[in-house]
Amino acid sequence: MNNTLKEIAAKYSVAEEIIPEILSGMKLKDSQRYSKSQLEGFEKVCTWLQAGKSMEQAIKTLLDEAKTNREEKITNTSSINPEELDGFILNQAEQAADKTLFSLPQIAIEEHYRLKALFVQRYRQRIAERLQDPEFRQQFESAIEGQELGKPKLLNSTTSSIALPSSSSSSS
Repeated sequence: MNNTLKEIAAKYSVAEEIIPEILSGMKLKDSQRYSKSQLEGFEKVCTWLQAGKSMEQAIKTLLDEAKTNREEKITNTSSINPEELDGFILNQAEQAADKTLFSLPQIAIEEHYRLKALFVQRYRQRIAERLQDPEFRQQFESAIEGQELGKPKLLNSTTSSIALPSSSSSSS
């Protein structure tokens, strides 16, 4: 459990055992890191509990307060003058572009792995299909046993240089 939460709870004489209940009521998971506003909300609940409010009342008050603050933020944005709004929008556009550019290498790596997996999947599927073909099996068995029933097609004509390194390429 987070030490900061324990310290806040102790400061307001709130039993450590009810910290998970408070977090649950605040719709927070018991993790090691909380935002400043989440810690402030937790402290408010502890304050109200120390003042004699029930757990339900304290959490309801906190959630109502958070809802009111969100509504005020939405209302306050409508009073922004056009120049401030343009600046805000341009700033958001720049941040979105920066996030996209930052994530491009990871997207490329993920696509590379996806394509490799797709190749291997199709490769294995094709081998499984060919192994099920009775004609191929007969030719394969003939080649293994050394019988001359004709040259097996797979062994002499379907070998492709696509998946095999070329012997004529040089690495100078």
